[in-house]
Amino acid sequence: MRLTGKHLIGLNFVLNSENSFRAVNPESGEFLEPAFGEGTFREVETATEFAEKDFDSYRLDRT
Repeated sequence: MRLTGKHLIGLNFVLNSENSFRAVNPESGEFLEPAFGEGTFREVETATEFAEKDFDSYRLDRT
């Protein structure tokens, strides 16, 4: 799997280029690629809407 730093929201890959962060190699302290975009409030809101809408189709039947 290739890391891109993007969020999968619905069927779209989204990258917030305003705010990002990088993982750090614990041995060398080197910053690693790619940069990961921080999710905006609106992106989290949109992802939550998708999750709420589609939750029932993935829920286990407990009856």
